[in-house]
Amino acid sequence: MKILIVGAGFGGLFTALALSQYPWKEERPQITLVDREDRFLFVPLLYELLTGELQTWEIAPPLVEVLEGTGVEFIQGEVKAIDPDQQACMLTDGRTLEGDYLVVAIGGQTPSFGIKGVTEYAIPFRTLAHAHRVEQRLRELEQKEYVRVAIVGAGASGVELACKIGDRLGSKGVISLLDRADIVLPNFDENLRKPAIKALEDRDVHLMMEKVIEKITEEGVVYRSVDGEAMETLPAGLILWTVGTAVPELITQSSLEKDERGYIQVTSTLQSSNYPRVFALGDLASCPLPEGKKAPLSAQVAYQQADFCAWNLWASIHKRPLLEFRYFELGTLISLGTTQAAASILGYGLSGPVAHILRRLVYLGRMPSSKHQWQVGVNWLSDALVRNLRTWASS
Repeated sequence: MKILIVGAGFGGLFTALALSQYPWKEERPQITLVDREDRFLFVPLLYELLTGELQTWEIAPPLVEVLEGTGVEFIQGEVKAIDPDQQACMLTDGRTLEGDYLVVAIGGQTPSFGIKGVTEYAIPFRTLAHAHRVEQRLRELEQKEYVRVAIVGAGASGVELACKIGDRLGSKGVISLLDRADIVLPNFDENLRKPAIKALEDRDVHLMMEKVIEKITEEGVVYRSVDGEAMETLPAGLILWTVGTAVPELITQSSLEKDERGYIQVTSTLQSSNYPRVFALGDLASCPLPEGKKAPLSAQVAYQQADFCAWNLWASIHKRPLLEFRYFELGTLISLGTTQAAASILGYGLSGPVAHILRRLVYLGRMPSSKHQWQVGVNWLSDALVRNLRTWASS
């Protein structure tokens, strides 16, 4: 028996880890995890790389280390196509990998919406490579008198980037945040929106709401107001593009059934609606919830779906009943700079340094292995101790 998992993000990796801990009546299945990267990326902490708060090893441990002792086989390779009929994937190097069951968890990608210049001049913020590109560009711009940064997309990612970069650049930076919506964090509640707006105002971030992006050029962002025709150009040396999630082309080209938005249509048990031996989760899955809504596209959802996916794979093999996915909203955490954050938990809001500490502790508990949790936790404590000693010595 073979289980092939494509994608080592929150959905894929935690499905593999959960499966590795299950008891098997007969011979243990071969579990293979495939990803184009050799590291698991804890995306919610990616922003901390820009301010030097965290190091790469803390938020992106090597997959071979995370999977050590689990019995899960890791194969590094880029998937170019998926064959749901054979529960298989084809890699760009010519290899074909097959399984008795297939789990698709490759995540989404940042859409360009066909806007001219996005691919050439704007940088998304989803991967280590993106963070390194932004870091390199910031270093170049910091040699100048002023640094002009434009961030398109006023969702959580855009707000977190604006606050982090604002803290990094200080008075040397001019940061603009653009969005078609009339408010920042349009899909979040006031427990997050109010402290976010204050954090942005404290950093003198220019909020440019109700703006339609016409094109991106080497010089900056060309835009117009929602209710206007005249176009204007916002000069920027760095343009960040944080405008949501789209389904990768290899999913679009597959025979997996899609919903009206192009996402893989899955049943409540996370099985493809037209291929029961194919499971899909995370940012590319259209997953129904009992109350008639769709599951949000977030790391928290993918993390929870992983446990259900692992159980349903085990239950399928052992002819046991499958479980319908139930999503438990545990709350939302966003970073608002190097020492501030905001949290909305069970309808209650929390912001400031306490929320910052809470966010770190929650994310520490989500790290993929107890060994990595221990290493990162010790490093965070030692860093805090050193900072406090320096503060004491200078006072």
